[in-house]
Amino acid sequence: MKTRIFTKLFYALLATMLLTSCDEHFEEDFSWHSWMPGMVYSTNGDVTTYEKCIENGNTPEAVLF
Repeated sequence: MKTRIFTKLFYALLATMLLTSCDEHFEEDFSWHSWMPGMVYSTNGDVTTYEKCIENGNTPEAVLF
């Protein structure tokens, strides 16, 4: 009888742990989804097209592939 109670309690706790998540994963920065091959990474940390980078007066550092 006690074994059944502990088994049900164990599975209830297991389900609770598996179905809950931590807060760290909710606020993710999705700006990288808009990056396209050929865009450049500039000295101020922005990822834009080459034309916008030069237009803003930034120096391109790397090209995204």
